[in-house]
Amino acid sequence: MKQQMLMPVLIRVYLWSKIIGRAALHSRQVFGLVLASISLTFQHAHAASEKEPAPSGVRLPVVVSKSIGAEIKDHLVIGPFQIKKGEDFDKIDYLERVNLSESIASVDEFSKKLKAIGVPDGEGTIYPKWFVMNERRHFVDFNHAFNQPESKETDGMVAYVAFNVTSTKKTNAWMLIGSTGVSRVFANGKRVFAPKGRRSLFIYRDLTKVPIAPGDNLVVVKIPRQDTLWGFCAYLSLAGVKTAQATLAAQSSLEKSIMRKNIYYTFDEPVAAAPRGAPFSVKFTGHVRSITGERTGGLVGNKVQWDKATAQSGLHKVVLEVNGKEYYERLLVGHPAHALQDALLEIDALPFRLQEHGGFAALKARLGFLASQFEKNNAGKGENPDPIGGGRGWERRFVHELWITQEALMRVRRGEEPFSHVTGLHLNGFVSRIDDSQQCYRIYVPSCYKKDASALPLVVILPTAVSAAKPFLESPFLDDHHLADRMAKLAERHGVILLWSGYHNRPTGLPMESAHLAEVLEAVGRNYLFDRNRVTLMGMCSAAPLAFDACASWPGRFAGIAVLNPEFVLDQNMPRNLVAAFSKRKEFREWFMRGDRMSAFLKRKTPDVFIINDGGNEPGHGDLKTSKAFVTKAVRAGAPVRFETPPRRESAHLGAWEDLIEWAAQQRGGISWEDGAERVRRGSVQDVLTEKFWVVIGSTGNDEENAANATVAEAIQAGWRKTHFSGCRMVMDSELAAEEMRNSNLVLIGNARTNSVWRELDRGLGVTITGDGITWGERSWFGDGIAIQAVMRHPKNPARRIVVVGGLNLSPESFGTLNLSRDGWFRYAVWGGGDDGPELRDASL
Repeated sequence: MKQQMLMPVLIRVYLWSKIIGRAALHSRQVFGLVLASISLTFQHAHAASEKEPAPSGVRLPVVVSKSIGAEIKDHLVIGPFQIKKGEDFDKIDYLERVNLSESIASVDEFSKKLKAIGVPDGEGTIYPKWFVMNERRHFVDFNHAFNQPESKETDGMVAYVAFNVTSTKKTNAWMLIGSTGVSRVFANGKRVFAPKGRRSLFIYRDLTKVPIAPGDNLVVVKIPRQDTLWGFCAYLSLAGVKTAQATLAAQSSLEKSIMRKNIYYTFDEPVAAAPRGAPFSVKFTGHVRSITGERTGGLVGNKVQWDKATAQSGLHKVVLEVNGKEYYERLLVGHPAHALQDALLEIDALPFRLQEHGGFAALKARLGFLASQFEKNNAGKGENPDPIGGGRGWERRFVHELWITQEALMRVRRGEEPFSHVTGLHLNGFVSRIDDSQQCYRIYVPSCYKKDASALPLVVILPTAVSAAKPFLESPFLDDHHLADRMAKLAERHGVILLWSGYHNRPTGLPMESAHLAEVLEAVGRNYLFDRNRVTLMGMCSAAPLAFDACASWPGRFAGIAVLNPEFVLDQNMPRNLVAAFSKRKEFREWFMRGDRMSAFLKRKTPDVFIINDGGNEPGHGDLKTSKAFVTKAVRAGAPVRFETPPRRESAHLGAWEDLIEWAAQQRGGISWEDGAERVRRGSVQDVLTEKFWVVIGSTGNDEENAANATVAEAIQAGWRKTHFSGCRMVMDSELAAEEMRNSNLVLIGNARTNSVWRELDRGLGVTITGDGITWGERSWFGDGIAIQAVMRHPKNPARRIVVVGGLNLSPESFGTLNLSRDGWFRYAVWGGGDDGPELRDASL
């Protein structure tokens, strides 16, 4: 079939590898011409429409190696090919369908046949396409490249990656491979690698030797789709003594994945200390140390040899020594449940209240959750059960959190501050002024941080509504240690402090979220030095409206917003029946539709915004059309938005995250608290509850009235717990201290007769409740069962506010809602008895 029937190239993908050899076959000038030709060809292919012919006459991408460590940036991608039902992909040469073959032995022959590629006839085929890549990232995402959805139908497709390695001599190379299918590797027409089983992408799972001849060498990799994700990455290096170095260098720059597992129940289990995929013939040198620094073993071959005289159960670090550099990974020897129990006992034995060091409270809560999780998943499985899910992700997270706990405990024993100015990835916490709840955050402080040096910029990662359905310490947001570890490495590279801010409630756009963010930043500022004028908000999906809302709440406070695949509207979590009741009010409709967060940005034209939309199709993530519509509005308003639509890079968007972090590191100009940035107050019931408050229960009525007041208070408490994962402060009117009454916001339940605090403040409140109605200032409402919720200034402290929840004969059924932080959009709402329950009589901001 003709070339014009080829599908257009919709997206660029990329692969980052290293090559072998010492000198180039071609001159520098020729090398430059080859790359220029490839780049132009790619641009042509990328812009082509379905009616335009595919580019022709292009050779296989040539990579000329001038020295060890030169990058391969150009590759040919061919596919996708459909695997028919019952076919064994391993036995079929799909390249033959397009006039190519896996057995082609030379670069010249392969290149000559490229321009003859056509589309096979027959039903059930997927039209293959070919295109050249030239990118700096290192992951080929075939789903995105071929415009295929991330379907649960995992089988059924094959793709190829081909490139040319040149060398001045005959040698061997090691090729590390990471793929979501079991890759096959062909070198100059001969298959050199064909493992069995299935694969999931985790750094580099496989390693194979690739024979290299003098001159050009054709390397072709065949990758089937065997997972929801479908991708590939590779790394080539010299064979022999350099293998260990290459295997490690291909990984990230901090802690490596150099062991097969992280949890060992006894010292009798063999600990294999070699990078994933490294052959057992490779020998490493190194040692093992306990968390306290004692040498507890060494390496014999690629296995740990324990020193039985010094090794004890607990945490250890395996260190590989390669060319003067050290690479490490942590492990636990012993039963995980016992290690958790010991750590929790040590925390309980600390000579201070945990609230004095919020980090220990956070760690205790987190370890307690891990203990219950481990017990639940391993009940009845014997003395040595598998870790949860049997996966490395859980093991690495578990050992990391146990390790940072023990490090903090050791700092206390040495008389040091356990959490201040500590580098690395760890948890910390604080007690919220709002309701005395324990709040937590995760932070990464790069190794370049010095408490007596210049302050570093801070990048705040905001949660998404979906990830925050559970308390922060139990959430997927915190559980994804693998992603956090990789994000931390990006922060290390760009010299920024990375803060996962946690959340006080499931984020849905409540005023509480911006108040919580302020408390988090204050808490972080007490333990770490960061540049208060260089705080950037970052996130994906529903984190975007949270970022804009924070900027609307704190005008000028933040230096930038960096978001990936953003949503721009949050779903309100107010019950439908309540929305139906309120929607009759013009004020509610204006509040519901006002879009303060976006309009404030478009009006103020600050801060700078960077949006990346890589076309990801995960449910709920902002689509490209929505992002473009917002950018159009920003351009018309003259608001500063940078917008990019790169290809999806890597399974966890890490390429896009790096671009966002790099941009965030360069932002400056936010106003610090010291310069007077104040949060905008909106005068609603919700907003009163963003500051320290007490729910004050009236107890000076008769028994029936007092019981009704207490029941209303319980309903308010239940609403707070449902929304905020914890309780709020509650007190009887007779027990509220005078200082607390004057300096706190108050929620007064009852009326001036049944609540002594209300009675003391009554003149200043100006609310009159009688048998037939309620009067407040110049407003009056009459009827049966009238009840009011209203915000007013504190008569004895103009800086504080009061919410009255009052009526003559109260019960929870007197009001349409008592979940005040979630539903209290109003300055006042008046309810009256109706046939089907409370009926809204009036409401306004």
